[in-house]
Amino acid sequence: MILRRKRIMKERNGQLRYLSIVIGAFLSVGVIVGLTNNLYSLYVIPITTGLGISRGLYSMGITVRYIASAFCNLFMGRLYQRFGYRRPTVLLVLLVAASYVGYGTARNAVPLFLGALIYGVGEYFISTAALSRMLSNWFQSHLGVVTGIVMAASGVGGSALSLVLSGIMESAGWRASLLFAAGLLAAVAVMIFFVMKDRPEELGLQPYHDPERRGAAHKPKKVAAPWAGVPMQVLLKKPYFYLTMIGMMLATIASNGVYSAVVPHLQDRGLSAAYAAKMLSLMLVLLAVDKIVLGMLADRFGAHFSTLLCVLFTFSGIVVLTLVKNEWQAVIAVVLLSVSVCLNGFIQPLLAAEIFGRSAYNTTLGIMMAMLSVGGLLSSPLVNFSFDATGSYTRILIVLAVIAAVDALFLLPAFHAEAKYRRELEASGQLSDAGPET
Repeated sequence: MILRRKRIMKERNGQLRYLSIVIGAFLSVGVIVGLTNNLYSLYVIPITTGLGISRGLYSMGITVRYIASAFCNLFMGRLYQRFGYRRPTVLLVLLVAASYVGYGTARNAVPLFLGALIYGVGEYFISTAALSRMLSNWFQSHLGVVTGIVMAASGVGGSALSLVLSGIMESAGWRASLLFAAGLLAAVAVMIFFVMKDRPEELGLQPYHDPERRGAAHKPKKVAAPWAGVPMQVLLKKPYFYLTMIGMMLATIASNGVYSAVVPHLQDRGLSAAYAAKMLSLMLVLLAVDKIVLGMLADRFGAHFSTLLCVLFTFSGIVVLTLVKNEWQAVIAVVLLSVSVCLNGFIQPLLAAEIFGRSAYNTTLGIMMAMLSVGGLLSSPLVNFSFDATGSYTRILIVLAVIAAVDALFLLPAFHAEAKYRRELEASGQLSDAGPET
């Protein structure tokens, strides 16, 4: 009886530990990614006006960030293999907190560039890529749903923070708002250090819903499960590899570009600044729901299905936003574009595991995140300099809609070719049995 009670208590403690990982990851994404979402949308007008700089120059800070992340993401997989998630993330989040102090005390654009450089170098760890890898160590089944719940925090946190930060801006100014954000980041770094662990084995646990531990009734569904994959040398010879990477870049250009234009475009179309801020908040609330739903769809139909759905909503949302004339049309645009934001870091880890498999996961995810950075690098200057040249976002939104449509022409044949190649391997009995890349 005593042994049974001890076993039950141990299982309950283990369950609480899994839950603590999810909660810690949720809080981390909510603050870090939520703040970043607001930095490049809510602060565009206050910072450019306060420092007396153009929106084009402001976007150059974002360009610096994406140049750094595009380069560093190619190598961060090796750093993760050596040091794991927790230690590098704590250090980098503290550096980002220091950069927010620089933003809040800036007298010119230089601190914006330095802060963007710091974020870009560490983006692999402080955004979602490394966190997704850590979650895959903890959760063997239903990874799409777990990832969706955790990444939904960017919407919940971004929505809550947009209201809090805008309130601080109204009462104490944008500088005080950024200093408050720096304090939140420091608190999150402390939480990550004490709560997060890289693997369940560090605590004597196994991945959640491990079939060997839980029994056959808890085995994960085979639908859309990550496959062993093929070596990187083989992938480099496959056209679908390059089509997918280009498709990710185009998706990010369209999604990231329109996101940065939503708030200022709504204001330029005659809606109040307060209403535009509410639309940003609504978008981020919906984003939380979108990620959970897309994660469930990825578990059921595959990450490629969720990806194509995001591209479709991106195109539709841009079209509606371009033509917006009243508040209800703005709501429709925001509902559609909230799904589009999932292309910026949420879908990539799921898609890399599904399309390229475990044997080359570290490398392919790093390249995919680098393509995301390249897309961001191109989108922000494209949008903001277009506004500086034309005085309107309308023309560039039309261009972004075309890019979203072209993106589908890359991804559809890529996914079809990958599925065909996998069927050929299955038919010939040549599927790789390789485990995770080390």
